[in-house]
This record gives sequence, C-alpha cells and structure tokens, in this order.
Amino acid sequence: MVDLNSFCMGTRVPKVIHQTYHEVNDLPLEIQNNIIKIQQLNPLWEYRLYSDTDMESVILKNYGPDMLRCFNQIDPDYGPARADLFRYLLMYAEGGVYLDIKSSMNVSLDNLLSEDDLFVLSKWNDDKGVLGRHTELLDVGGYEYQQWFIITVPGHLFLKAVIERVTSNIQNYNIFKSGVGKTGVLNVTGPVAYTLGIESVKGLAGYREVCIRSDFDFIYSIYERNNQEKDHKMLFKKHYSLLKKPIIIPQTIVSFISCWLYSLGSRVKHSFKKSAIK
Repeated sequence: MVDLNSFCMGTRVPKVIHQTYHEVNDLPLEIQNNIIKIQQLNPLWEYRLYSDTDMESVILKNYGPDMLRCFNQIDPDYGPARADLFRYLLMYAEGGVYLDIKSSMNVSLDNLLSEDDLFVLSKWNDDKGVLGRHTELLDVGGYEYQQWFIITVPGHLFLKAVIERVTSNIQNYNIFKSGVGKTGVLNVTGPVAYTLGIESVKGLAGYREVCIRSDFDFIYSIYERNNQEKDHKMLFKKHYSLLKKPIIIPQTIVSFISCWLYSLGSRVKHSFKKSAIK
C-alpha cells in the first residue's frame, strides 16, 4: 500500500472552494458563467480551479512521488477516475468545499455551514429509490454517499479511509472483479469506494448528514437545470462510460494477461451477439 501522509484534523471548514477541469484555459461558456455565479455568491471565499497539470503538482507537494505514481497508474482516458482520487487527496490535505465542475449552488455557503461542521454527507433524494443504489453496497444500506461535492475540515478520518481504500483498489485492480467503463470507475475510485471507505470508520469521527438539494440547494448539473439538449458528458473528450479498456494501466505480466483475456472475452461475446442478430 502507498504510504499516506497523516494531516492533523482541523476544527473549521476552510473558506476555500475547489473545482477541477482538464484545461482551465478552455472552459465552456456555461462553465465560466457558473464559476462567476459561485464566486458572486461567496465573496469571502477563495476560489481555486485545478488543471490536470495542477493536480499532479498538488499531489507531489502533499504526498510525494509514490502517491503520484499511484495516481498515474489510472489510465489518462479515465479522467473522472483521476479526478476522484485527486479530490480525496486534496480535501484530506487542505479541506474546504469541493464541487464538480458541472455542479453549482443557489445559496451562499456562509448561510449553509455551521461553525461546528466537520464533514457533510448526503445520499440521493430519490422517491423511486433508484439513484445511487448499488449491489456492492447492500451490506451498508445499498445507497452511495454523493461525492460530486465534498465539504470537510482538513485531515478528516473519513477521507483517510477513502484514500486507503482507493489506492488499494488501484494497486490490486482485478478487471474481472471491478470491471471497466462506468461500473469500473464507480467501484475503483468513485461513489462505491467512497461510501465503503466512510462506512468503515463512520462512528469514529464527527459529521452532519443532509439532503443536499432541499437543505443546501446544491445543483448536481447545470446542464440539467438549463434543460439543454446536451448534458455534462460533453465536458469530456470521450466519456468514461463508453470505455471498454482497463481503468488501471497494467503494471505486471499477470495484470497484462488478465486485461488481455478480458478484452478477448469481450470481443468474442460481442461477435456472438452480432451473429445472433443476423
């Protein structure tokens, strides 16, 4: 396992808003407008936007070369998986409010956060009980904690546990068990890993659980809000849900062979389907 620097747990959520985008000089207009809105709502908060290059610099500074190598084992085409690990590392070291680049808010953070908030948790508010439900989470209630936002003090135990789980998932990646594409990202770095990490230590640190829509009025996607025909998938050169290759770049002969066998099996399965259609 990668050695993980321990950071002292803070007592207040720092007034810093963090977001990431692969190229900060090439922001879509709607994202630029959303950033302006967030800044106007929170004039007393510092705003930071990280590019892909910035992410590597922050990881190296706070965690060193071993963690950066672990981060770089994630295939670059799986940008959201890299962003997952980065947000955990960033927020564990620095704290504040992380928000996905497609997400927004309608109320100032100063009107939402309490002085004694240490960590904010939320599950999906879905009347049908479908959103955020995963069979991998049945032992802990079945539903994921949302990680498109993270609100935390620095050094919170929840994020330490999440980072340990995600780095272990990366180093022990089994393509047959964890999968590829959207399912693989959910399991290896995303909400499934995030939820399992938190649940493993949930009774050991303070937190507040809210409904992020009704209690905080956060917006998951500005594209859904604006009823645009395009959605947030257009932010990625190739959306990770469409990828069929391994999430983690093979590091050993065994992992390379496993990935090759998985790919071969997928091609054979696809050929049978095409034959059946004909």
